[in-house]
Amino acid sequence: MQTSAPDRHREQRSLATVGKRDTNEIGQYLEGQKRIYIDLYSQPSLLQSVLQQTQTVIRKKRGNIGPTQFFHIDEILGPMRLVKTENDLLFIRKAIEITNKSHRAAMAFAEPGKKEYEVQALIEFLFRKQGANGEAYGSIVAGGANANILHYVSNNDTLRDCDLLLIDAGCEYGYYASDVTRTFPINGKFSSEQKIIYELVLQSQLKCIEISKPGVTLEQIHQTAVKVLVSGLIDLKFLSGSVDEVIANESYKKFYPHRTGHWLGLDVHDLGPYRTSDGNDFVKTIPGMIYTIEPGLYIPADAQEAPPAFRGIGIRTEDDILITDTGFENLTKAIPKTISEIENACTEDYRKFLIE
Repeated sequence: MQTSAPDRHREQRSLATVGKRDTNEIGQYLEGQKRIYIDLYSQPSLLQSVLQQTQTVIRKKRGNIGPTQFFHIDEILGPMRLVKTENDLLFIRKAIEITNKSHRAAMAFAEPGKKEYEVQALIEFLFRKQGANGEAYGSIVAGGANANILHYVSNNDTLRDCDLLLIDAGCEYGYYASDVTRTFPINGKFSSEQKIIYELVLQSQLKCIEISKPGVTLEQIHQTAVKVLVSGLIDLKFLSGSVDEVIANESYKKFYPHRTGHWLGLDVHDLGPYRTSDGNDFVKTIPGMIYTIEPGLYIPADAQEAPPAFRGIGIRTEDDILITDTGFENLTKAIPKTISEIENACTEDYRKFLIE
C-alpha cells in the first residue's frame, strides 16, 4: 500500500549526492550530447546539476554543443517494467514466500496487551532471517481504529481485546517487492459485526480477482470493487440511494477513499502507465503484468450512519495478481484470508516460524 521502497530511497539519495559532489564529471559526459534521459521529477538536485552543467558546456564551447532535449526516463522505463520476465518472477515469488511466513507468524503472535511495534519487529525480523533485503515499504501495523489511517506507520499503540489488527507489510528480495495486507482479530475471533464488514471486503476482492485476465484494466478492477462495496453499504443502510447514485455522488468515499490496485515490481508502486500514451484510454493488461488488488472499508469512529458496534472498524485485504495467458495467478493465495483460515492461523504457535 505504501508508495516508496527503502532501496529506491537509497538510490535517490546516492544519485543526489553524486549530483552535488561530481558536477564537473557530469559536465564531461554532457559535451557533444544532444539528448538527455533523466528522471525529471524525483531527483531535483541531480536534475539541477545537469542543467547547470549544460549551461556551462554551452558557454564554454560558445555554441550549441550541449544537450538541447531532455526526456523523462520514466516514460521509457515504465512500459518496459510492466511485463515481467521469468527471472523477475523468480525474485517476486521468493519475496512473497518470505512475506507469507511473516504474516502467518504475526497472526499467531499478536494478542491483547502487546504493542504494534512488537508485531512489526517480528515481521521485519523474519524478513531478514529468510534472506530479504528488508521491507519493501514502511510496514503498517494498525490496531483498532488506527486501521482507518491509511498510511499509519507510528505502530506504537497497544493491541486491545476485541479489536482487529490490519497489517500491510511486504519484503523486498533481490530488489523486487511484495505487497500484502491482511486484517485479523487480535484475540483470534471475529465479532459478528467484524465478520459482516470483512466478508463484504473479501467478496469485493474475490470479484476483482475473478475478472482478472488479459485485456482487463485497473480501472475496471477498481469499478468492480466499488460496485460490490457500495451495494453492501446500501444493504447495511450506511448509505442511501441506488448503487449508481452513490457512485455518482461519491458518498462512498467516506468509507472507501482509495484506489483498488497498482503495478508491482522493482518498486512497490512500480513504474508503468495507467493510461495509454494519448491519455484517452486505460492500459489493458497482458500476460506478465503484476498488480495488487486491495479493497477496504474504513468505518470512522464518528460515523453516525453506522451502529456503534461497527464504528472504528478498518479492514483491507490485498493480494498480488499475475496476469497469465489464460487468466491470472494469485501469487499470495497461500497467506490466510478467509475467516476460518485466519482464525485457525491465530491459534498457531508463532515460535515455530522462528526455527523453520
